[in-house]
Amino acid sequence: MAEPPSWRSCLPYAFIATLYLLLALPLRFARGGGPDWDSFMAATDLILQGKWLQLYENHQSFFSFSFPPLPFFLMAPFRFLAQALGLPPGAGDALTGLPMLAGDFLSAWMLVKLVRRFREVSKGEGLFLFAFYLAAWIVFFDSAYHSHFDSILLFFLFTAVERLQAGKAAVAGIFLGLALLTKQTALMVLIPLAFVLMGKGRKEPGKMLIPAAAITLVGMAPFLAADFSQVKSVLLDAPNQRPIGYQTIWWIFAGNEGAMAWLNGAEPCLNVLILLLVTGYCAFMVGRRGVGLREPRLLGLCAACAVIMVFLEGWGSLHYFLLPFGFLLAWEAATGGWPWVSVVFTAVLSDQFILKYSSETHYGFNPWTAWEMILLFTGTLVVLTRQLNRGRESSL
Repeated sequence: MAEPPSWRSCLPYAFIATLYLLLALPLRFARGGGPDWDSFMAATDLILQGKWLQLYENHQSFFSFSFPPLPFFLMAPFRFLAQALGLPPGAGDALTGLPMLAGDFLSAWMLVKLVRRFREVSKGEGLFLFAFYLAAWIVFFDSAYHSHFDSILLFFLFTAVERLQAGKAAVAGIFLGLALLTKQTALMVLIPLAFVLMGKGRKEPGKMLIPAAAITLVGMAPFLAADFSQVKSVLLDAPNQRPIGYQTIWWIFAGNEGAMAWLNGAEPCLNVLILLLVTGYCAFMVGRRGVGLREPRLLGLCAACAVIMVFLEGWGSLHYFLLPFGFLLAWEAATGGWPWVSVVFTAVLSDQFILKYSSETHYGFNPWTAWEMILLFTGTLVVLTRQLNRGRESSL
């Protein structure tokens, strides 16, 4: 059993995290509100007012609020402290957003710990991986700029996979349940993990899935009992009613009114298609290519499922792409290679953001940006599939 890290070995990580915080907090201070952030703050205020069972009643819009409840309970203590201190809006936003920034640190730390389950990682490598993750544009955008909680989701998912590697399937299930209470996209990691466990025996998936289901049901039970139809409307129906938007490959049909009109009403079909493709992909890679639990290809399989999801869905907001980026980086680090796929991935996404929002370009979303995303999608998936198609690697 590896010895726990000493406090001296943690100092470089703390130094890098402090630098990140010094950059992130002023941005969160200056960024102010927005539709998403305002809806998050309203939800957190409901919790502080003791009206938490009304969290899914009278939500502002399908676009701003269609998330499970856990992130807002994590924000509530910091929101309370900001109000108790009488902080102005900018400082109060920065303090309330600390759980998102903490998610960055924790997911970066767990990334290093997860990679160490697959191979030996030197102190220098671990520190580089920690810093590289935090320096990635997509990480900074998700938490510091956009104040979403995909990094919290990634921390729970990394921890679930790491615990699974340690032979703790029930603990892994608990963290998967917490991930599902954070964001529905956790399914894109739960599905490949379930298939890989199924390859070990029919009873194996239950050791993880039963605790995951129990945690999810316990967390959602009060809201479901209070107003089942409203919870269904917000968490299930709303994601199926969003139009084509943001960084999605479907802008390839921009200018074709008939195709765009069909796509804007076909989001439920796209989500069903994604689930079918992910399930089929996992079944093939586990059943025919022998992707196993204790090899880096498992991380590649999780990355591939997340890639399929974020590129094929119609509402392709950039912060969704943190999930595939995190597992791409984990996969490349676990194989011992240079993370060039992860570098290209985050570089193209930053280019998409600049083209859309830069005051110099005002480029917007159109077939040209869609072609860039199509090339990124196909290139990433081809690289992943080629690696996953290789024979089973030796277990570590």
